[in-house]
Amino acid sequence: MIWHPKYPSEAVRNPRRERTAMVMVLTMRVHDLLPCYARFLAEAAAEGILPAPEPNAPADRTHRLMRLLETHYLEPNRELLGPLLHDWEHWARPLGNTLDGLDLGQAKEAIATAKRRGYPDRAEATLAAVERRFGRTLRGEMVLMAGFGRADGYARFEHGSHCVYIGLDYPEPEDHYLDLIIAHELGHVVREGDARTWAALDLPAVMAHEEFQERCPFEEHMIGEGLSTALSNAIYPGHGRGEVLFFTPEQLAWCAANEDAIWAAMRRFYGTAEEHYSLYARDTVAPGSPERTQYYAGYTAVDSLVQGGHDLEALFETPARRILELAGRI
Repeated sequence: MIWHPKYPSEAVRNPRRERTAMVMVLTMRVHDLLPCYARFLAEAAAEGILPAPEPNAPADRTHRLMRLLETHYLEPNRELLGPLLHDWEHWARPLGNTLDGLDLGQAKEAIATAKRRGYPDRAEATLAAVERRFGRTLRGEMVLMAGFGRADGYARFEHGSHCVYIGLDYPEPEDHYLDLIIAHELGHVVREGDARTWAALDLPAVMAHEEFQERCPFEEHMIGEGLSTALSNAIYPGHGRGEVLFFTPEQLAWCAANEDAIWAAMRRFYGTAEEHYSLYARDTVAPGSPERTQYYAGYTAVDSLVQGGHDLEALFETPARRILELAGRI
């Protein structure tokens, strides 16, 4: 099923970011959807649905779970989740397939872990840190949601604003994992929310999501990922290159040993748009190459400039091709 925005969200919003008196604070609003997700899990338990999939599970288990999910989680938050679920229909397996293997006990543990870690306040703290660094507020929505282990972070650009989706139930054990993810995704809000980014490319600052995907040049995509990675490293220093890139030690080692091959591959995409999606798969650059090698390339270019004395905030205002020129990658 494809979900579209229709009804106002019933998600919990941060009251300090709402309308006050006669002034609308144009800043990012944080929506915590986990209470709705917890209600779905509670109703599933009340109906006696098996906590984990089993070989002899009732044939209608997934159907019953989907009905409860729609009632208690999807429908109340349709305005917020609609665009994401629409995208999932195109580049991920259907949500019903995910529910086939949903372990209700593990889902409850994920909610408890998110609460222990301090969400939603922890996400608010990262947002505030990014805003302080750039000296301005960010516009858009941040949705703290159940990603069913299939999404940790996604910044969706639409008509000049963003909706940042954060899967609080993502099964990474490190407490700081989502700190880095949130800071990274907010880097996209900073970069793509700046009209100067698009003016340098002779593109409108207000584009529909599909137009943004179709017209954003590869160089901007790659450098945007590099800038966002550098920002997460700046907001939360002390983590290794592999952690901020979300690479395993083996993936990072391959990239470090094959930088020439990576950059040769990246240059083949210069001047294109949409053709780089193959880089999200393994073995695209060469046998053994990890997925997302463009993230590694973008980050190494940006990080080389930061280490050389360039100001990260100024680089966020610099056209992508100029950054590549400064890094010697044109």
